[in-house]
Amino acid sequence: MSLTMKLVQLLLRMGLSQLMLYRLGTLRTMTLGLLNPMFMKGLLFELSSGCNRRCWYCPQSLVPKKREVMTLDFLDAVLKKLQLKKWAGTVDIGWNNEPMLDWDSLRMGVRKIREAFPSAFVRMYSNGFGLTQEKLNELMALGLSYFFITLHENDEKRRQLILSWVPAKDQTRIRVTLFQEIAILNASGHAVEGAPPSNEKFCVMQFAPVIRLNGDITLCCCDYYSETVLGNILRDDFWQVWRKSWWQRVRIMFGSKAAKACHACYNMTRTPLRKPAPKQPAATASAA
Repeated sequence: MSLTMKLVQLLLRMGLSQLMLYRLGTLRTMTLGLLNPMFMKGLLFELSSGCNRRCWYCPQSLVPKKREVMTLDFLDAVLKKLQLKKWAGTVDIGWNNEPMLDWDSLRMGVRKIREAFPSAFVRMYSNGFGLTQEKLNELMALGLSYFFITLHENDEKRRQLILSWVPAKDQTRIRVTLFQEIAILNASGHAVEGAPPSNEKFCVMQFAPVIRLNGDITLCCCDYYSETVLGNILRDDFWQVWRKSWWQRVRIMFGSKAAKACHACYNMTRTPLRKPAPKQPAATASAA
């Protein structure tokens, strides 16, 4: 378990709320991001693009992405270019997609990412598609630090079954939640009509870029349509690209919509979104 995770668990046991932890994390990221143009709090890998669901709050419900996977040779080339053996940030797998759809590619990808980032906090998001006890155990053994599973069917029996698979040593590394229990945020997906405007003054999502399937580097995980491409990992020097975008990241941090995706993104608001009521058909005039 990473030092950061141990500290988080200690603070939670001391009674600090998750919201306060979020605020402290935001303050830390803002400070480091302002002082160090090379600071990067996280990195997201788009190992695959397909999803088995079309959730109303997700842009996959509007513009589904073609089911593709990042080949292992391509991933090797990307990891070689990054050279981040000593980096201790957060690596995310699975965002606006379902990584479990492509099991063989996923398991090899997790292994390679853990080998490339031995000190990082490797986290994966999934809706639990095709999950079995054997697959769960293998993913944790391959090096996942945290596995976040959301059951959209709100199936409590399925949750209890999955939790029964988790050995005692991994109970703090796996979270299984029902969809009805989570706060839904619309993140640049245009998937919710009339979503509330942001009530936050700061955003720090842009300090965790995404490596897309084709090697493009996008500003943050909320840029579903890749509207702000900083460069390409195989064509450009990653750290030069990252340094050049520093002022753009700082402007966004202080509330400026300095990237196209920011204009439709409500990720900064902490107000949960609710599924909008279906539109009623317009009344038609009856014949006289």
